[in-house]
Amino acid sequence: MFRDASSSQLISYSATEHERLNLQTRGFNEMMHGKAFHAPVERPSRVLEIGAGTGYVTRILASTFLQAEVIGLDLSVVPAGEQTNAVFVQGDIMNDGVVTGHFDFIYSRMLVYGGIRDWPAYIARAWDLLSPGGWLETQEVDTSAFFDGDGKNMYPNSSWRNEQRVAFQAKGIDMAVARKLEGYFKKQGFVDVAVKKFRWMHGPWEGHPETLSGAKTATKYNPAVIFESYKRMLGHTKTAAQLEAVREEIEKEFAWSEDGKHRDYYVVCGRKPGR
Repeated sequence: MFRDASSSQLISYSATEHERLNLQTRGFNEMMHGKAFHAPVERPSRVLEIGAGTGYVTRILASTFLQAEVIGLDLSVVPAGEQTNAVFVQGDIMNDGVVTGHFDFIYSRMLVYGGIRDWPAYIARAWDLLSPGGWLETQEVDTSAFFDGDGKNMYPNSSWRNEQRVAFQAKGIDMAVARKLEGYFKKQGFVDVAVKKFRWMHGPWEGHPETLSGAKTATKYNPAVIFESYKRMLGHTKTAAQLEAVREEIEKEFAWSEDGKHRDYYVVCGRKPGR
């Protein structure tokens, strides 16, 4: 979900960004062996995707659950698709009344850059919107670090990332929220909480061809996207020369690598107790 510079979003929208988002979504699905979602949902009546973006996953949910009413919610307008059981709503999930009624499945992906400032409050909001027995699924990347094939932080002294982390914290954005979500689910009261962790590769991973598409997309598009995000947050504090140095550092960190470079991608599912 992407808006102009006056909004809470950290990445601006463009045709190129639309293309990147669709390629990234396909890459994530391939990385997870062709699965867009993992919650053991069976014949839901109502499904909600929060942060629908281009509508790619909303349409997958609609085609998977033909009997269900599927709503894709985003801060921006999402073009309608061909599925008659899918509708798109513009609005903020944290605002009362943006969606009404209850849902059997609520899904979100990559909201760490999408305007969520209070994750426990977001989890509580989803809880209130779920029917008893309904499932919540979140998919988030740990944006705080790159790891090598042995799980070691590759850039522990990254100056631009440390600056970004402090700036994000000041706005309530937690770059490492992905690894905290399991705890938030359990504290809210969800049961049957399950966590799956995947590697969002930035290079080859022997024996795992399913990660290659996502790695190619990430190394092609993400350096410019991350640099834009940095500029929107901190550009006013830097000289042109300093910004150029940051751009070079970002390009180095996000470049294709043969040493297992990856970020951790977490899928967390939990069920609201009930029927």
